[in-house]
Amino acid sequence: MNKPAFGHPDAYMGKAVSRYPQFFNKLAVDLPKGMDVLDMFGGVGLLARDMWDTLQPLTWTCLEADVSLKDKVVEPRVKFLHGDAFTTLLRADLYIIDPDRCTLNQIWKEQKWATLLNRLSDTGKHILMQEYGAYWCHLPNQIPLYEKLSGGERITRQTYPALFQRKMAERFDLKVLKSTQGLGSTYYLMEKV
Repeated sequence: MNKPAFGHPDAYMGKAVSRYPQFFNKLAVDLPKGMDVLDMFGGVGLLARDMWDTLQPLTWTCLEADVSLKDKVVEPRVKFLHGDAFTTLLRADLYIIDPDRCTLNQIWKEQKWATLLNRLSDTGKHILMQEYGAYWCHLPNQIPLYEKLSGGERITRQTYPALFQRKMAERFDLKVLKSTQGLGSTYYLMEKV
């Protein structure tokens, strides 16, 4: 088994941003074709460009808070929509969540994440999510936070996905179907239980 490549997520994303869609593609390969896709942090449509053939979507909407990115979209088949992922409510068959910052600890502490995940688990069929907690969980200032979340268990990069899976089921009735790690992140495919 190959050891997942880990390093600081910002370092990976700064140098290898074009490589991270491969992890979503790996998880999405068995999803149904012809879905309505909502990329919650759509940016310039990089995921749409790199995942279009895998998903063969009916529609793909890139929701993006930075309106200046509209003219920089790299996938002409997407619909660019200016809006905030945490407050804009749109229905889709597949939601993609790939923010520049997100850990299980933040999901527990910040109400905006709970609101978003509750909303999506009520309306969506599938969620693809990128999350950075496995990178941070072993650091001395983070160990107490993740031990608290786990009920006292010492969390490592290797055990982190199991904790994430357990917490998503407990709080949001989301079942993790698959996960993979790389480029300093863990990527999950989830569905409503």
